[in-house]
Amino acid sequence: MPISRDWKKIKKKMISHLIYNEIKENFISLDLLQTYFQNLDLKIINDVVTDRLLANHYFVNDFSLTNFILHLAITMQRSLENLTSPEALDSSNNVHITEPVSKLLREICDDLKKYFPVHFTNNEFYNLALILTTSIVNENITQLEYSQLNEIIGSRICNLMELIQNKVKNALYISLDNQDFVIRFSLHLCNMLVRLESNINLRNPQLLSIKNTYPYIYDVSVFIANIITEETGYEISEDEIAYIALHIGVLIEEQKALRNKVKVIVLCPRYYSTHLKLVKKNSCDL
Repeated sequence: MPISRDWKKIKKKMISHLIYNEIKENFISLDLLQTYFQNLDLKIINDVVTDRLLANHYFVNDFSLTNFILHLAITMQRSLENLTSPEALDSSNNVHITEPVSKLLREICDDLKKYFPVHFTNNEFYNLALILTTSIVNENITQLEYSQLNEIIGSRICNLMELIQNKVKNALYISLDNQDFVIRFSLHLCNMLVRLESNINLRNPQLLSIKNTYPYIYDVSVFIANIITEETGYEISEDEIAYIALHIGVLIEEQKALRNKVKVIVLCPRYYSTHLKLVKKNSCDL
């Protein structure tokens, strides 16, 4: 009797859940994950993915990269064990995968086939593309100006961001008006909503550490998560709340650092790029 697609999806989620639960608070490294995949070399997979991200001018944070490699490895392991079968793409899938993301994933899959005897069904390709869509950031986007934000992510996210800023300021007396933060967090909101709409759970291995070490920041993040739930109807998981806390924590650290900064002017001749080396050195020392 053929195994339904729903059961395959549930089994894949269960494997991922068991691995994350067993590893718990340790930073999930490739060495730890490697013990679960004896027939795969995760270093090769990591090198293929990172090389292709770099070649296509994308970057991804460490947690999201490891999460993608884990799902990729599970998919490849199932292929090696002949647990996959040709499938048509489920017509209920309604999240558009852009051509740049499809191209990136095709290149990753083609490279992996050079090292491993694996294949990817349409549904597997779509699910992996969804994870990429909600994780990667184009290098050009990181250079965008505040004035360009609306045209890049749309008015829905911008309005939600403005609502969060106002409610946090009025209720908690915390200012989220820093433009760099607004850009970073708006992009995070955009990806998070795609994950919620697609029922993708992005694990955060530092969840308990964040909750126990930074309870106030976590409470602020719960407040923000409740605003998002009220506006969108989606329940925000603790893992997602912990990612919000990381953004809030960075902002607060930046605000604390600014209070102690002393403004100075450094005069340096533009001789053999000495001025650039000086800027780079001082930036690393800060």
